[in-house]
Amino acid sequence: MAGQIDLFMLEKQAGTQFANRIKRNLLSSIRSKTQKGSGLASKSTVKPIYKNDLLERITIFTPYYIYPILHVGFEGTKSNGINARLKAREFIIDAIENGKIVEELADMIGNQRAEVIVNRINFGFDKNLKSSNTLGNE
Repeated sequence: MAGQIDLFMLEKQAGTQFANRIKRNLLSSIRSKTQKGSGLASKSTVKPIYKNDLLERITIFTPYYIYPILHVGFEGTKSNGINARLKAREFIIDAIENGKIVEELADMIGNQRAEVIVNRINFGFDKNLKSSNTLGNE
């Protein structure tokens, strides 16, 4: 039965583990879907954020062009007047494995928090109640 400190340590371990997994997947996806496989896109990183000793979110930091241009795609005129079309590559969807990582994280954290909440349940008993019937009918 995990206490509050144990819960924080388990969440910190889970948050770090899943952030590293997302980062590994993101960088792998970037390397496989770009021609160079290097550059600013390879400097993308993932960081777990904690608030009140609980995992609040996992943040993905990428260069500004990854999401709007490479992830979604681009069709239009560039600044030099040349028409350009970039196909959407969906790096972020591949990084979270179509929701599989998110589901696993939610299950792990949810189970840990549920255990702590169940352990905190306090039962109050009324000593003046003469019957075991809780409806008051005798």
